[in-house]
Amino acid sequence: MSVLHELAEVIGHDAAIKLGQHLGGARLYIPHQMTDSHTLSTLRLGLGSKTQ
Repeated sequence: MSVLHELAEVIGHDAAIKLGQHLGGARLYIPHQMTDSHTLSTLRLGLGSKTQ
């Protein structure tokens, strides 16, 4: 299973595709507590409650 498929299971297909389009190939640290200034927060992936 690819990383993209694993992400899609957790955050949904559309958000995983958008994340890949913006950050594909880059390493990204995903913290337990997200801040408003973190890269993922600024992408507006539309995750809503999935990130809480």
